[in-house]
Amino acid sequence: WRKAISDPGENGDSERANIREQTLLGKPIGQLSLVRGFMLMRERCEGIPEGELCNRLNRISWDVSAEMWQGVLMNPNGRVMSGRTTVNRAAQFIAHLGGAHLPEDETNTLLEQIHGEGWEQHELPPAVV
Repeated sequence: WRKAISDPGENGDSERANIREQTLLGKPIGQLSLVRGFMLMRERCEGIPEGELCNRLNRISWDVSAEMWQGVLMNPNGRVMSGRTTVNRAAQFIAHLGGAHLPEDETNTLLEQIHGEGWEQHELPPAVV
């Protein structure tokens, strides 16, 4: 965010355009997913200060080309996914990355949504904690 607002004038427009192209947080669905993921983390990471939860979110790679976002927020064709189901899936994924515990049934459902058939052969990436 610091980079995006460092030059609020027209000179900073090209930098903001680059940020929107390169990071999921430059896209509305990424921002909404981040907020919902943070809310899930607050519910499931009891006793962990909000500042630490934010630090964890800052450790996540938000790069649109990061492999882990395939099937979560990004389609194989490079386009951003949309819709309520996408936001819910991404929020759970983000909460997991931030160290929130997902019960086995939620983890399995999330893996199935991301990978489809053959989901059993996949695992979620490790949390950033």
